[in-house]
Amino acid sequence: VNAYISNTWDKSNPPEQLTHQQSASILSAIFSSNVPKVIPLQKNRVGGNWYWTVAAVLLITLSATAWLLFPHSTRDQDVVAVASHAAGKNKNDVSPGTQGAMLTLADGSVIVLDSAGDGRLANQGNTRILKSGGAVQYIAEAGANNNMLSYNTIATPRCRQFQLVLEDGTKVWLNAESSIRFPAAFDKNERHVDITGEVYFEVAKNASRPFTVSVKGMQVQVLGTHFNINAYNDEPAINTTLLEGSVKVTNHQNVKMLVPGQQAKLEDDGALRVIKDVNTSEIIAWKNDWFSFHDTDIKSLMRQISRWYDVAVELPQNLDGVSFNGKISQKSNLSDVLTMLELTDEVSFSIEGKKVIVRP
Repeated sequence: VNAYISNTWDKSNPPEQLTHQQSASILSAIFSSNVPKVIPLQKNRVGGNWYWTVAAVLLITLSATAWLLFPHSTRDQDVVAVASHAAGKNKNDVSPGTQGAMLTLADGSVIVLDSAGDGRLANQGNTRILKSGGAVQYIAEAGANNNMLSYNTIATPRCRQFQLVLEDGTKVWLNAESSIRFPAAFDKNERHVDITGEVYFEVAKNASRPFTVSVKGMQVQVLGTHFNINAYNDEPAINTTLLEGSVKVTNHQNVKMLVPGQQAKLEDDGALRVIKDVNTSEIIAWKNDWFSFHDTDIKSLMRQISRWYDVAVELPQNLDGVSFNGKISQKSNLSDVLTMLELTDEVSFSIEGKKVIVRP
């Protein structure tokens, strides 16, 4: 144990000391938590503070868990996740979101996927709709005539996510407050879907049938690739991020080709530009049950929290300069997440019913 602590200490890079209040908060979180998992996310070390030494020993020897938040500057906070949960004690706590969605069939009938059991849900022409665990799969009969398209829609409300496998084998993940409209079986010449919100695709390769995603007047065209589209109405831009393969992003007369690691950003004024070398793991963290942020301003962070916990947020204007770096499990209760953020000493929170009030 001592060798492990020493090795971890030597590899870290301390920016500055913890305050007494931060150190006490860390110890309190350690003694009150009970999840036996330690996940170091960033190299941060605080020299000359015996509280941190005690915390490190307790984390290793007791397998306790806590979130450590270290100040990087007065208005930019590094959040270091030493584990995935803290002990939430807020009597007005809110549970995290879960798997679930609404499936609307071509005839307008609706199936609540949260409560639907595994097995066959319905037929759409020659296509069977099956549910297994937290995903729905469309399976078309071989040789079926798909000239008459039957369109279905899967929509997730706030605090829900869901997975879908389309008839061609394309895998789809829907984030909270998102939707996808698609044919139960694609025709032989093309594959086309419409989305809202945030959706991640792993498109099955088929050179003879291009795959097109339409969202808010923009189109993303691919043959087979992995990409994420964030097109929430309350976000300042539509972001298409490529992880694998290649895509063409089109908006009226603007056309951009992306390679992996690039992001096409469509601004409200219609400008379309490409950002290179984006952090793709941060962008798709949501599909792996994480909040992940890098120099993320508090407004953007709280929009994510609002959608996942289905809460309203009251945010003062004088917090414009506060940003965060780190990673927090989406399986945490709301009070746990807010406790992590409070350790920065930059913000404080209170939960009043279904509203989170943020204070400097």
